[in-house]
Order: sequence, then C-alpha cells, then structure tokens
Amino acid sequence: MEKWAQQFLFAKKSPEPGEIDGMMKLYVGPVPLIFLGIPEAVRPVLESTVNISKPEQYNKLRDWIGTGLLTSTFEKWFGRRKILTPTFHFSIIREYFPIFSQQGEILIDLLESRADSPDFFDIFPYLKKCTLDIICETAMGSQINAQLGENNQYVQAVKRISELTWAYIKFPWLWWRPVWYLSGLGGEFDRNVKLTNDFTRKVIQERKEALKNEQCFEEPPRGKKRAFLDLLLSLQQSGDGGLSDEDIREEVDTFMFEGHDTTASGIGFTMLFLGFHPEIQQKLHNEMDEIFGTSNRNPTMEDIKKCVYLEKCIKESLRMFPSVPIIARRLDQDVTVAF
Repeated sequence: MEKWAQQFLFAKKSPEPGEIDGMMKLYVGPVPLIFLGIPEAVRPVLESTVNISKPEQYNKLRDWIGTGLLTSTFEKWFGRRKILTPTFHFSIIREYFPIFSQQGEILIDLLESRADSPDFFDIFPYLKKCTLDIICETAMGSQINAQLGENNQYVQAVKRISELTWAYIKFPWLWWRPVWYLSGLGGEFDRNVKLTNDFTRKVIQERKEALKNEQCFEEPPRGKKRAFLDLLLSLQQSGDGGLSDEDIREEVDTFMFEGHDTTASGIGFTMLFLGFHPEIQQKLHNEMDEIFGTSNRNPTMEDIKKCVYLEKCIKESLRMFPSVPIIARRLDQDVTVAF
C-alpha cells in the first residue's frame, strides 16, 4: 500500500454479495484520495478531535474566506468554535424568523410572476438570491436586496467565486499557478475576492460606528434584532476571544458562503423531488391546508413546529442529495477503520 495510505489502519472483511464496500481509492488528477462510504467507516474519522485538518482541496476557499471556522484547524478551530457556538442559540435564531418570512414572500412573488409562462426557467438563481438576502441580513445586518436586483456587482462576484472555486477543485491542471493565471481565471478570481472582502470590511466598519453611536454593544435596543456580525463585534468589544476586524471578516464571509449556497441547494433538491412525486406533493399540500386553511397570513414559529411532513420531505431530500456531499480531512494521526 502506498505511503500516503498507510495512515489508515483498517481491519476489513470482504463484502458479502449485495453489500457496499466501505472504502475505496480514487484519483483526482495526480492526487490519491481515500473515500469512506458507510457510517461505520466514516465515524472514527469525523468523531476524531485530532484529525480536523482540511486537505489541499480547501486551499482556494482559504484565499476567499481566510481561516475561519470552515478552514481553520487545531487551536484556532477549537477557540473559534468555543466562542461562536453561543451565537447560534435557538433564542437568537428565533429572532431571525421575520427575515426568513419577509424574504420568502419576495421569492414567492417573483416565482408567481413566472408561473403562467409557457417557457421553462431555472429556479435555482431565484433560490440563491433569496438565501443570499437572508444570510446578508442575518449575518451582516445589511440588506443587499439581491432579489430586487440591487447590489448586483456583489451578487455576481459571490456567484462567480463559487463557480471558479469548484472549477479549481475539479480540474487538476488549474492547480499549476501559471495555468491558473494564464487562463485568466486566476485574475478573475482575485478581483472578485477583493470586491467581496472589501464589501464585508466596509460593512464591519459601518456596523462598528453604528453600534458605537447607539451604545448597544452589550444589548440591542428593545425589539431590534441582532445580526451575527453584531454579536461578533460585542465579543470583540468585551475582549472575549481576541477577535480582530480581520478575524470577524473571516467568520462573516465563511457563513456568507456556507449559509446561502448550501441552503439554496437543499431547497432546490426538495422542490425537484416534490415535482417527481406528485402524490407526495399532494400530501404536503394537505398539511399546509390544515395549518393555514385559506389564510394568506405569514407563517409563525408555531406554524413551523406543525410542519411535520414538510420536515420529513426536507430530511429525505438531504439524505438523497446532501448540500455538502463530501467532507474531507487530512490525517494528522493514524486512524483504525473497522467495519
């Protein structure tokens, strides 16, 4: 077995007829990778508190979002995880619900305008703009109104960075720096990264000034929602975690990337499967009728708790087509995989 694979020490029986082999080796260009495909094989890797380093395939993301929670490792990852976990308390998430509802209404209006069109259209760009509006307002406290056609330069930059990052991961010849830049993709990537990073830095400075003037680093005014950025700035002000402005920029950009694209994919696949299965779609429609009747009111958190069948549909779609189908690790210690 090659030296790179010797870090995996595994006891493995031959699969029985019809069983799925839990481990396989594949090459992405010249790079050998080990894929683990069943829970028994994956568990010892993902449950490890030592093997949390990300492989080289994540490097292009680091050029955009830096070393935030997604791409950091060891002491930095543990420290960031500790200070960021409280910012996702359920009571805080609940405060964001009116934003979800408001942006959802805009999405529905846009889709209704296309409903009677005889032509097919791609729904995914609509979903991505909706989730981008939501994550911008909840993470940065800034309304970019992507669904309404505003801040199009920033919207297109985020979209293009995602496309270029995926192209870089897929095509090994782009890993060679001269090819990456001679192709024009490297320069385009750098320009878009600068645009998005500068936008986030500008928002951070504006929010710092606004919070300072409002004197609400500790507690927001009554009835006012607190953005993820506000919570990070409060931590910075109190000295907890030792966060610099650039540290905050990394985490905000990380959640901007993770929050909008993955959510849009989950919604898109759920809608796709509902289209494939009209009988399931009808059951879901019946559940919505039971909850809302003929009312056009906006949903509440209590309504969401009643959407039992909707939750099952979403979870099954995520099981079949997860928003993030591959989670990668570079081993720092040997792992025993027994299945």
